[in-house]
Amino acid sequence: MKKIIFLLIIILFSQTVFAAALNSEFVVINVPQNMIVNRTYDVSVTFKNTGTNTWTTPGGYKIVSQNPENNNTWSVQEATMDPDHYASTGMQNTFICQITAPSTPGNYNYQWKMKKGSTTFGEVSTNFVVIVHSAHPSNLGLTQ
Repeated sequence: MKKIIFLLIIILFSQTVFAAALNSEFVVINVPQNMIVNRTYDVSVTFKNTGTNTWTTPGGYKIVSQNPENNNTWSVQEATMDPDHYASTGMQNTFICQITAPSTPGNYNYQWKMKKGSTTFGEVSTNFVVIVHSAHPSNLGLTQ
């Protein structure tokens, strides 16, 4: 019985340590609320490192699209860190990339989560619903 309890304590401790090593907090998302079909836009998502591991590009830290996970709605499934940046505990990292609006008008989810290797971790960003408009001349003046 003592061996079983000891084993359970070790398993729980190792899961807690692993979870603490990989953790993040969503900070802010910058994406236009309105887009035109097939246009390219500069966007950014910021996460804060609340884990104990330092995030680096060589370490495999990136963000991955959500809602649904690994979707290609915006022509980008993942975005990596700037190779010159790192984020140790308590620091923030802003992921910047270009996306392309879908080719069909409608409302689309825009959401991200941190990833290392094949493991997603931490908070998911706020789900931001983007309205994609047709390329009709009355919509071409949309700036956000």
